[in-house]
Amino acid sequence: MFGSLDYVYVPAADVDGEALRYVETLDAELVWKVRGMGTTVACLRVGESGPAVLLSGHLRGHGAILVRDVHDGGGAEVRGLPAGAA
Repeated sequence: MFGSLDYVYVPAADVDGEALRYVETLDAELVWKVRGMGTTVACLRVGESGPAVLLSGHLRGHGAILVRDVHDGGGAEVRGLPAGAA
C-alpha cells in the first residue's frame, strides 16, 4: 500500500540557480544542499506540509519523479514513480 508522498525529485541543469528561484519566488526553505561525485542535489520545503522538493543535477529529462513511502507489510521502503503514475 502506498504511504505518503515524501519527495518530488526534479531534474535541474543549474541546481544553485533553481534553488535560489524557489527561495525567492515560492518562499521555499533550503533545507540542505550537497555537492559530490560531479553533481549537486538540494532539498527544499515549499510549505509546512507536503513533500520536499529535491533538485537534482544528475537527473535527466523534463519530468519529476514522485518518491512515495511504500508499506509492504515487512517494513517501509522508498520507490520512485514517474510523475502522473498512480
